[in-house]
Amino acid sequence: MSEQFKELLLRFKQSLTPKKILLSFLIALIILFPTVLAIISVAHSSNDATTVSSRASTVILYNEDGVELYRENADEALAGDSSLISIFNTIFDNKLEIDDIPSNAATEPPLKAELIWENGKDTLTCYFSFSENGSFCADEADNYYRIPAEDSERFLSSAFAETLYTDSTPPQMLTAEGDTVLPTSTEWYYKNMNGLYLRAQKNALADEKLTYHVTSAISVDFTDEPDACTVEVYSDGEKVFMGAPEELAYMILDSDSVLSVNVNAQWSYLNERNFYGGVSYSFDILIHNRAEFSIDRSSFAAGEFAILKANNISTLSKLSFVTDMDFKPEFTLVGEVAYAIIPCPNGQTEAESFDFSISYGVSSNKFSIAIEDSELPSSSDFALSLTRLNVDPNDFGKASERYSFLSGLRRAPSETDFSAGRVFGESFTYNYSRTYSFFNEYVCIDSSAIPVLACSGGKVIYTDVSDTLGSVAIVDLGFGIRLWYCNLSTLNVSVGDYVAAGDVIGVTGTLLDGKSEGFTLTMSYYSQILDVNCLFSNDFKL
Repeated sequence: MSEQFKELLLRFKQSLTPKKILLSFLIALIILFPTVLAIISVAHSSNDATTVSSRASTVILYNEDGVELYRENADEALAGDSSLISIFNTIFDNKLEIDDIPSNAATEPPLKAELIWENGKDTLTCYFSFSENGSFCADEADNYYRIPAEDSERFLSSAFAETLYTDSTPPQMLTAEGDTVLPTSTEWYYKNMNGLYLRAQKNALADEKLTYHVTSAISVDFTDEPDACTVEVYSDGEKVFMGAPEELAYMILDSDSVLSVNVNAQWSYLNERNFYGGVSYSFDILIHNRAEFSIDRSSFAAGEFAILKANNISTLSKLSFVTDMDFKPEFTLVGEVAYAIIPCPNGQTEAESFDFSISYGVSSNKFSIAIEDSELPSSSDFALSLTRLNVDPNDFGKASERYSFLSGLRRAPSETDFSAGRVFGESFTYNYSRTYSFFNEYVCIDSSAIPVLACSGGKVIYTDVSDTLGSVAIVDLGFGIRLWYCNLSTLNVSVGDYVAAGDVIGVTGTLLDGKSEGFTLTMSYYSQILDVNCLFSNDFKL
């Protein structure tokens, strides 16, 4: 260090005083203050940005059917912890990964929460339970997480959990035919888990005035009877009734009339229920005669069938058929008459009768068809016989079309042209194997190449040539019934043709014995093979 520099440093030290030092510090602080504030502001903003970006800015809640229930954005969210965004951000942050679903898991339907972030979204399928520690959720990768009890209770006590409360929906109102009528307006309150009554916002309402079909009488029934209920009925705009539901039974109604009905029901707050409120309904009804049921025979044997008939039917889906046996009929509606084929149970059965009940709205009836003894083989024997004759048993089970050719003329093969060969269920040997006839043979009497006539009207749905059955044409008669014309030499019909009784199906050919001339006829009802003679019996009627 030079002597000159040492001298300058000494003079500077001598000139410093406490007053000058304080003044210099204040000047420096004033100059640097804006810079310090900017640094603090940037740091604070950065910290805030980190906080905001770690929380969903939008939450959308859907029910199990994918219907949007609630949507909330950050700038529209409710204040405090009661907002949808706050509830599900907390659930997302606090969820605890688990290996399996809790043993006391929710039985309530799931809700799907979509959390939308600044740079993406997460979806949680949430199962909220009213039992302790039973709530859990799953992400899109099927990882399971427990929802802490506090977070679960926070959601369940909010208005967003409405659809999980059974009592948030008013009791159902039903017509005499069992139809559920949707309300047109509601003012409904339900009690949540904290004992508070919340107003329901998500009740399904009818968006148009619907028409319901009833038979003979109007009735209004509820799954939980209201404390007060008034019904108004209008005909062509004129009020024809006003009173309590039980008084409707005294109305005299004309068939085919259309009436407008208004119902107002109230459930009181004072009856210690978990709900209360008022519901209004507005709908039309179309009056029909009561349904009537009948069968065409009191007994049948294996291979035969009975015909069930129901009058004054407008909608097939409302027909209820109940039996102890493994059978459900297929109904065909012709105008306002529904028909169904009831085949005798396949093979041997220990039952002495086929018992069933049928109902349509307030109309019902019970029937019993006696089962006659029969030596016919079982359905499994018939299936084996089909296979041995290179016929696919599945071909008998294909669905039939819904039309009613059976209601027209039916004719059996002429006895002047044919004699009876093998009959339905007869045992015979084919290719050294015992088999059973699932058909009836008609053998030419005096000549060959005889035209084979349609036994009933129908639609040709299948044609083919088989090594064992020759040329084949299958005609669908409706009601599930099909006729199989087999062992023909030539066909006069094609798939899609409509035939009437007496039309030419084809020409006779060689039978299974390899030498006789004639044709075979098989009848099937969906997957069951029946005796075609039943079609021509005197008992058969529609």
